[in-house]
Amino acid sequence: MYNNKKVVVVTPSGRKTYLNLLKNYILNNPIVDEWQLWFNTTDDDNINYLKFLNNSNFKISIVTVNGPIGNCYQIHKFFKYCTKNNTIYIRLDDDVIWMEPNSLENLIRFRIKNPEYFLVFGNIVNNSICDHIHQKNGALKIDCEIGYDCLDKNGWENSDVAEKKHINLIRAIKNQKTNIYKFDKWVLENFERFSINAISWLGEDFAAFDGNVGSEEEAWLTQVKPKELGRRNCICGESLFSHFSFHTQSN
Repeated sequence: MYNNKKVVVVTPSGRKTYLNLLKNYILNNPIVDEWQLWFNTTDDDNINYLKFLNNSNFKISIVTVNGPIGNCYQIHKFFKYCTKNNTIYIRLDDDVIWMEPNSLENLIRFRIKNPEYFLVFGNIVNNSICDHIHQKNGALKIDCEIGYDCLDKNGWENSDVAEKKHINLIRAIKNQKTNIYKFDKWVLENFERFSINAISWLGEDFAAFDGNVGSEEEAWLTQVKPKELGRRNCICGESLFSHFSFHTQSN
């Protein structure tokens, strides 16, 4: 609970290698009331690990939906389980591999104080738009330019650049200088598409449309629905996460 609001983290699941890291940040955080693992894998080893997690901690619940699983086009169906009033929902990809202490709390606090935004995003390393801001602010020092575009070639596709982004962050962590990545907030004024590696919403907002999210969930959540509602999305610059890779970077 946080300020008398229930806190539910949800994760499309999942890959054992990454979940084994993420679980430590979620389950050891006293403000998290529930961790929903959205069952979306056909790999036996991953399935067994999800069952192990489900049996190992009272905070964990496994959520299933009808239809084929194991691909990104089923994820939109899970949002119908995230519509309770007085509840803050935080979706973290299963390959969010690091977060700074208090990142969840900072994200939740900002979410509560700024109900006018449809979604509030974390400040995510290896996320093209955030990377662009980091580079613009002098936090990310690499030998190529990352454009202000969710699908920027260097920010989204290039595996070598992704490695450099992670090395840059690791250096900042070791030198206790992660504050160089932070900023107050960044409003997506033009309803820009944004990679949804770490996002938050209010349960009552999604209850208004029964959690019925379009099958192209990322574009629908970050462009279509906010524009329809006239409610922009915003990045909370004080909530720092690291996202391992996009499928385009895994080569």
